[in-house]
Amino acid sequence: MGDISALCYFWTKRCKTIPDLLYLAISATDVISVSLFPLSTISLVNDRKRMLFNNEGFCTAWSSIITFTARMSMFLAMMICITRTIAMKYPFFHIKRSWLIGAISGYAGYMIVMYLIYLPQKWHYAQYAKVLSFCFVVYLNFHYAPVFAAYFAVISLFMELTLPSIVTFVCFCISTFVLMTRPAVGNEDENKFRQVSVTIAIFTAVFLMCNIPCFLFLMWEILSDFGFLPSPYRVFSGDLSNLRYYAHLMMQFFPVFLNAAINPLFYLLRMRKYQNWIRQTLKNLKDSITHLTR
Repeated sequence: MGDISALCYFWTKRCKTIPDLLYLAISATDVISVSLFPLSTISLVNDRKRMLFNNEGFCTAWSSIITFTARMSMFLAMMICITRTIAMKYPFFHIKRSWLIGAISGYAGYMIVMYLIYLPQKWHYAQYAKVLSFCFVVYLNFHYAPVFAAYFAVISLFMELTLPSIVTFVCFCISTFVLMTRPAVGNEDENKFRQVSVTIAIFTAVFLMCNIPCFLFLMWEILSDFGFLPSPYRVFSGDLSNLRYYAHLMMQFFPVFLNAAINPLFYLLRMRKYQNWIRQTLKNLKDSITHLTR
């Protein structure tokens, strides 16, 4: 409900500011992620049987959308951090909405085209993991993919995982430094600018805390596949062998959905206008129910 209310709120403000537009996009991806992930509990409560995931098409679509929303969340967090850093460092530089919409649409289109090419060819494929009770996308299928396609997929995956995280971290450091060293003027516009900047800095910090474990674990997996590091699953052996699957779940998927769950609480705590909107919406709902029950 929190993500849906945030989506409705930012939809009404989508044409006002760049941060509002980006918060709208982030809320939309959070709604999709949070609404789809509980479907895996159907298998979990039915002795981990495939259930809905027995259908190959559903398994592929579900895992692809989950992966897509996770990647988009990383990209959008990077974009909101970049735009705020630019606004703080170069306050007179105007960022056009068309540039932002073009960048988001281009990145989303690129990922969709990758899926439309690689999945039908079985270069990528979805696989059900009984111990995890959900499907996930297997990216490195060298048995079917030509050499150039396989290595392009590896490079693309590496860039999708590393570039947003590194850029977000660098921009977070720069914006935090600028914010700490920026003199406090005291006028209304400066106070509002500082409040928005602090809000975005906290949002970015929460994102980094939730996604750094996922990022590090994925990088460990990729490097171990190429023999640069030992497999992370070797840590769990003997009586702890089953825990390696839960480590995969907790490190790669749980932080992403935790971030999506935290975001609405963050908006509620940091944004006074959002607080007022929630308060007014609840008041209107209460009045409507009272009117109907009379």
